[in-house]
Amino acid sequence: MHSESKRYDFERLYIDCQPRLTAYALRFVNNPIEAQDLVHDCFMALWDRQAPLDPEEARMLLFAMTRNRCLNYLKHKSIVDKYTISCLARAKIGEERLYNYDFSFAENGHPYLYQELEQQIQRIMDSLPERCREVFLLSRFQGLKNREIAERLHISLHTVERHIQRALRIFAEALEREQSIYLQILILAWLMNQPS
Repeated sequence: MHSESKRYDFERLYIDCQPRLTAYALRFVNNPIEAQDLVHDCFMALWDRQAPLDPEEARMLLFAMTRNRCLNYLKHKSIVDKYTISCLARAKIGEERLYNYDFSFAENGHPYLYQELEQQIQRIMDSLPERCREVFLLSRFQGLKNREIAERLHISLHTVERHIQRALRIFAEALEREQSIYLQILILAWLMNQPS
């Protein structure tokens, strides 16, 4: 619990430093709302500290904290921006082809996409370890519940779950390597629509 004198000192510090810290943060992030949020986070972190600081130490610490939070924010934003740009670029490559396909391809005389999807799924299935593939086939193709699979194969429920998680991880890794965005979408949709 903070004493009244500490609360008063903190309020004075906030009134004195908040505008300068926000202006300082704004030089980094170029967004007034983000700058205010980052500075507010710094004040909250300082408030949560148990050790008392004299006003000069607190000011120096707040400026250092603000700088570090701004740099971390920019690093995070850079990673998110790169990922977003990469995803958008990859989506645009396959976007036209994806929109050109009728998703009821097997019925409408467009079996090519369906065949390609089947081939990709089979290729990934073939790469699974034997027992993992057996469990995954029973789960995803025969629609058995995990408990039913455990009883049928005389293995524990935990082992069934582990095999399914491993298979899904292998599918995810294969999708990362897959350059065709529309196949990625179709395989993900197929995985999501299968019973768990």
